[in-house]
Amino acid sequence: MSIRQAIESVLKLFVIFVFFSASFFFFCLAYLPKARILIEDLLLNHYADCIPVGIGFFIASSILTIGFYGLERGRMLHIKMGKHSAEVDPQLIRQTIEEHFKKRFKQIRVLDVEIARRSKMSISVELTEMPENVEKLLEQVEIELVPLLQNRFGYFKQLELIAETRSTS
Repeated sequence: MSIRQAIESVLKLFVIFVFFSASFFFFCLAYLPKARILIEDLLLNHYADCIPVGIGFFIASSILTIGFYGLERGRMLHIKMGKHSAEVDPQLIRQTIEEHFKKRFKQIRVLDVEIARRSKMSISVELTEMPENVEKLLEQVEIELVPLLQNRFGYFKQLELIAETRSTS
């Protein structure tokens, strides 16, 4: 799991926790008359005390918005062709690699294609069948992936290939 995926998971967990807490609060509010009276008193007589709460929610929503935008922003492969630039969706790259693997490497399945900062590409694959010489197979995959990505997408940077094996236990 990359740092980007970990941060994304934590942000999603936080959002789920906020909604769960809010639902629990409103569910319990029906059974707590003293809490309803305190909230009513706060809203009617001490309404100025609500400003810090509003500011806190505004800051939290701004941080979440910036965090989700920052995570989604770098998920495209940026390609410069002369003065023009283009963006390629990682799903398109994944489909291209999967089609190539179906023809050449039937024992390899693509798990994920991740584009990190500065267009560094990581490709996670799974070996569904264990060949006799795994290292030679992965070298052959890398040898064929580099020109494929160069010809189709103009990707000339370093490529990271992450291989996983399926456990049989």
